[in-house]
Amino acid sequence: MPHEEARKIIKAGKTSFAIILPKAWLRFYGLKNGDLVKVVSDSTVTIEPLERRKHERAPQG
Repeated sequence: MPHEEARKIIKAGKTSFAIILPKAWLRFYGLKNGDLVKVVSDSTVTIEPLERRKHERAPQG
């Protein structure tokens, strides 16, 4: 499910900020409120589910 979309950074509390994830993305990966995701930052920022879900394709090889 390659997908690119602009999202706005919003203030969440006094010292934190958040990005709202698209509902379709959450549905595709079977994620719900309270689930954990991994955030990787280097020259880009990547957000991915901690656990593989049924909709995610297995690596080819």
